[in-house]
Amino acid sequence: MMDNMSNIANLFKIIEEIGSDKQYGNEKVSQLEHAIQCALLAKKNNENHFFITAALFHDIGHLINNDKEAIKKGIDKKHENSGSLFLSRFFPEDVTILIKGHVPAKRYLVYCEKGYYESLSIASKRSLDVQGGSFSKEEANEFIKQPFMQDAVRLRKYDDLAKIENLEIPNINYFYKHVERSFK
Repeated sequence: MMDNMSNIANLFKIIEEIGSDKQYGNEKVSQLEHAIQCALLAKKNNENHFFITAALFHDIGHLINNDKEAIKKGIDKKHENSGSLFLSRFFPEDVTILIKGHVPAKRYLVYCEKGYYESLSIASKRSLDVQGGSFSKEEANEFIKQPFMQDAVRLRKYDDLAKIENLEIPNINYFYKHVERSFK
């Protein structure tokens, strides 16, 4: 139990200390604000604690990779993979697979949902290009058949909405119990 407490404290510290100073792409919110807004959307939509934890940590790969200019340089640091791998030490696949799937979910939605691409922010469109663009029909069909990928699509939609400037949000500790329940 004590290990979980210190691990949660360390994970929150990454998001708070690095994320509060780091702008989320070219959006008008910080990584911290984005993470909390995404987790709030999951909570408001009655998602389970694994999902809420994934929503909170879905972009931790950006923070541990720490390369602010990667997308501008046309480099995909695959934050979804590094983040899910990093978090796999603490959380089961119920959490990490959603994190790993949130970028391919964007590519899936661009292919299959009319108007989705147009709804993306400029920063999301730019990152989409670097991440491989729209899926083909075959890629989309293969993606959505995989376990948990329909959940990853929901996470992606929360991700897209979690960019509201000056939104009043709780402290990250508001999600402590969800994160604690999600530990291995």
